[in-house]
Amino acid sequence: MKKIFFFFVILYGCQISFSQVNLPTPTDTTSKLEILPGSGSYSFEKIDSLNTVVSLAHRARIKQDKTLIEADSAIANLYTKIVEAFGAVHINDSDTFNTYSQYVKYYGKEKKAILQHAVKLTDNKGGILTTEELFYDLNTNIATYNKNGKIINKQTVLTSKEGIYYGDTKDVIFKKDVLLTDPNYKVAADSLMYNTATEIVRFICPTTIISETRKIYTTDGYYNLKTGEAYFGKRATIIDSTQSITANESAFDDKTKTAQFKGNVVYKDTAQGITILANLLNVDRKKSSFLATERPVMIIKQEQDSIYISADTLFSGKITERQKIRKVQLVTDTIHGKNIFDLEGKDSTQNRFFEAFHRVRIYSDSMQAVCDSMFYASTDSVFRLFQNPLLWASNSQIT
Repeated sequence: MKKIFFFFVILYGCQISFSQVNLPTPTDTTSKLEILPGSGSYSFEKIDSLNTVVSLAHRARIKQDKTLIEADSAIANLYTKIVEAFGAVHINDSDTFNTYSQYVKYYGKEKKAILQHAVKLTDNKGGILTTEELFYDLNTNIATYNKNGKIINKQTVLTSKEGIYYGDTKDVIFKKDVLLTDPNYKVAADSLMYNTATEIVRFICPTTIISETRKIYTTDGYYNLKTGEAYFGKRATIIDSTQSITANESAFDDKTKTAQFKGNVVYKDTAQGITILANLLNVDRKKSSFLATERPVMIIKQEQDSIYISADTLFSGKITERQKIRKVQLVTDTIHGKNIFDLEGKDSTQNRFFEAFHRVRIYSDSMQAVCDSMFYASTDSVFRLFQNPLLWASNSQIT
C-alpha cells in the first residue's frame, strides 16, 4: 500500500511541475481581418476559445492589409482568417487588380483565394480574364484556371482550356486548344504566351497563324499585334498566295511590307515555276521584289529541262517598276513589230525580271554559260549576258 501511494505522489508531482512550464505559443504574423463600416447585419458565434465566426448579411465588407473583399454576404473565421463570400463578390487588391465572382473562399493566412462562377479578373492595362473557376495567389499576383478561360484585350480575344496569368508582368501562358482571334490574324496552338500590356504573342510549340493572304507555320518566335513586327525561328514556313518561304530565321514588318529570311532559305513561286535557294533573302512586298545573297541559286522549272543560275547576288522585281527607274534595253519582235516588254494583255506572272550580279553561272542539260551579270525577263524568256559571256550548247562554244 505504501508503494502504491508513493508512486501516485510522484506522478502527481510531475503533473504539477509540467503544468507550470510556459510553452511557446505559435505566432501569426499575418494581419487581422477587419469588418469595415458599411457592412450589413452581423452575428458572432464563438465555437471555442480560439475560433470566433462572424456572419455578415445584406452586405459584407472585409479588409486585410490592402485587400478588400465585398459581397452580398460572408462568413469569416477571425482565428483561421478564412472567409467565404457569396453573391456579387468583388476583391480589390492594392487598387491594381480587381476580381469578381459569385463565390469566393479566401485564405487570409496564405493570402490565396478560390473564385467560382462568372469569374472576372481585370488589371489597370485593360485586360479582362473570364472563367468559371480561378485560383488566385494575392502574394505573387498569379492566377490559374483549368476549366476554360478567355482573355479580351482591346480587339484581341484568346481562349484556352488552361491558363496562368502573371499579374506583375502581365504575361499569360495559355495551354490546350489555344485560339487567338485578332482583326488581322487567327492563331491556333497547343500553348502560347501573351502579354496584355505589350500585346506581344510568343510561340512556344507548333503554331498555325492564318490571315486573309498568308499562312504561317512555326514553333518558335513572337508577333507584336501593336506594330505588326514578327520574328520566327526554327525553320518557320510562310505561305503567301502562290509563294512559300522556309528559313531558319524569319522576320517581317507588316506596316512596311518588308521581310528578311536567314539560314538555308527556300523560296518557291509556283505561278512562275521559280525556286530560290540562299542563305539571306530580303523581300519587299510593296514592290513585289526580293534580293538574295550569300551563295544564292535560282532554279527555273521547265517541262523537260530546269535551268540553274548561281551568282553573288540575285534580284527580282516587276518590269513595269524597273522601267520607272531605269529603261530596259528594248528588243523588238521583227515579225510582229512589237516591243516584247509591252505587257498589254499579259498576266502578272509575265511582268517579272531577274538579275544576277558577279560570277554568274548558268547550267541546264542543253546549255551552260558563265558571265559577270545577267538579265532575264519572263515576257520572252530571253537571257541577256554581260561582260565576257561564254556559252556552251551541244558541241558549240560561243564567246
